[in-house]
Amino acid sequence: MEAELVALATSGATTMVNLMATNLWTTAQGRFAALFGHRAEAVAEELEEVREAGGEAEDLIAEWRPRLQRLLAADPAAAAALRALVEEYAPPAEAHGGGVQNTISGGEFHQAVIQTGHIGSVKL
Repeated sequence: MEAELVALATSGATTMVNLMATNLWTTAQGRFAALFGHRAEAVAEELEEVREAGGEAEDLIAEWRPRLQRLLAADPAAAAALRALVEEYAPPAEAHGGGVQNTISGGEFHQAVIQTGHIGSVKL
């Protein structure tokens, strides 16, 4: 059970810190703060200060992971709420394309051929 809480706290801290750099943070901040119950308002203010101050994502995750671990150990009901937040804000899984079949007929071709679905930010 302890390993599960550590993994959930790590996922929660990572999700929270990643959201700080997005427009979704406006909504997510209050929901993450609400996990802390009666301290929600103070935690919301602290989260906003952390966001405004910036910093390395790894450092912020390392700061919030143990706090979430302590929260989960003290309040088992918070685990379900944190798990729901992590699942809701998880990045979408990459879609895998279908199979490809190429058929060339009618002679020889001596030119370069490029086949792709993405070149940089251009989707073909």
